[in-house]
Amino acid sequence: MKQILLFGLFLFFTQTGIYAQENDQVEGQQQNSKEHPEEGAQHDQENISYEGLFAPFKKFPNLHALVVHFPVVLIPMALLFQIISFFWYRKGMSISTLILLSIGIAGGLVAAFWLHPHIGDLSPKAYEVFKTHEQYAYWTLIIGGAALLLKLISFYFLNNNKIAELCALVLILGATYTISMAGHLGSQMVYIEGIGPKGNKLEQHNQ
Repeated sequence: MKQILLFGLFLFFTQTGIYAQENDQVEGQQQNSKEHPEEGAQHDQENISYEGLFAPFKKFPNLHALVVHFPVVLIPMALLFQIISFFWYRKGMSISTLILLSIGIAGGLVAAFWLHPHIGDLSPKAYEVFKTHEQYAYWTLIIGGAALLLKLISFYFLNNNKIAELCALVLILGATYTISMAGHLGSQMVYIEGIGPKGNKLEQHNQ
């Protein structure tokens, strides 16, 4: 029963996060098509350059956006499970928090370093948004990493000590705030500053 509950919560929040992101993308594309119908039609023609529904990875100018959803979704989920662990299924929820936080931080490391996009020429405002986005992302890794370390110590050596668990909760809350700010600025970069769509304002190192 416990495993079914955990799996159900995982699916619910994962699908909710993915749906919200996809809905934002669709709305942004529809608004852009209405404001610039000629550009929208041109982009549609340019996109018809591969077979099938799903574009191959090589068609993406950068894979950052495909990985960054892991920390965006899983770190807030880890916060929820950490809160629940104070009331129900203490050990099981604590393990779930560890798993979610571990995958979220791992995804953040990949997105921030291995798949970090290289930005081309930007306006001063766009550059400020980009640098602040980076700062929040790095703070997420630092605070989230500290939370993960504390959770590991609490779980394996302190038998889920309440003070240690409370401190971990505060750190996960901080990481949730910073990843939310990073996500907000990331969306702002794409939909307002125009950084990223079709490789716009990204340095193309494979050409």
